[in-house]
Amino acid sequence: VGEGALVVGAWRRPLFSGMLEHSTDTDEEVFNIQTRTLFVDVRIPRIPKELKLILRDAGSIEALSDEYLRLYARRHAFGGYAVVGRETRPSNTSGRLEQPVCTRHHVIDWNYLPSRPRDRPNKWWIEFPLPAPGRLRGDVWKEWSYATDDFSQHYYFERWERLEDDGKGQNLVLALRKAKEHSCVDGGRDGIVVVVGNHFNYIYGRTNKTNPETENLPTTSCLDFIDQAIVTHNRRIAESYLSIDAGHGTILSGWKIDFSVQPWKEGTILFDPQDEVKVMGNNIDSCHVLWNAERWEVLECSGVSSISDLYSLLCQGPVDSKL
Repeated sequence: VGEGALVVGAWRRPLFSGMLEHSTDTDEEVFNIQTRTLFVDVRIPRIPKELKLILRDAGSIEALSDEYLRLYARRHAFGGYAVVGRETRPSNTSGRLEQPVCTRHHVIDWNYLPSRPRDRPNKWWIEFPLPAPGRLRGDVWKEWSYATDDFSQHYYFERWERLEDDGKGQNLVLALRKAKEHSCVDGGRDGIVVVVGNHFNYIYGRTNKTNPETENLPTTSCLDFIDQAIVTHNRRIAESYLSIDAGHGTILSGWKIDFSVQPWKEGTILFDPQDEVKVMGNNIDSCHVLWNAERWEVLECSGVSSISDLYSLLCQGPVDSKL
């Protein structure tokens, strides 16, 4: 199976604890899908229903008031490459302990400005609980920060639980990334789609347009950047940096999006019937997808045996019930 398969799946996060703070899934809703190669993680604070309706009914970022644009900015989505391996670490009982560790390289990140990306990968330890009746290994695990403080305590931990219908990460797994010739051109945007079982996550990066006006703004956090841009009446710049789109949905619903950083996208279809989708290549191991004339590389594909089956999956949903 390999180390990379340890946390392949669709996950929810019922608990986060860091320093003297903690949050649960009653505070923030999280959908995290990870394959052996790519991941997309979407996190949105829960807000009162009436506020969510205001955001949804706006229909676009441009239609939001300054106040609601700042509220909208308080969400998070990121995606990129994930590598799982093993390292040794100190142990109180045995001196040294070999433990799985995940390294994530973010290529799209809501919280970071394009000119000031993360200065290092996101790295964390993986801890599985001891076996228990009715609980399979890998259905629940903890993420511990790789770094520790002066007291050798982890800066944070997160508890992850497997979502139903993800096939335990052993059936349908698909990872797509938009090719550089379409994502890196002026006006283009990066993109990732990951599928595990019945669940998919997607993320689109910011549009690649130079904003020289922003180079001298004294901030590194995108959230602070948005607040400062609005206060200084640079709303157009704020809107451009909030153009990341990400969300979650299910395959059996016909690729319907049920959770999105852009709430007006909820209920729409990822692979819309009006989209032009083609699967190009001679076999499933070396094919690529043309989606509205943009090339998407297939980095990973399991549970689909042929090009025609992959085409049917993207355009019509699953070819059988084995998700």
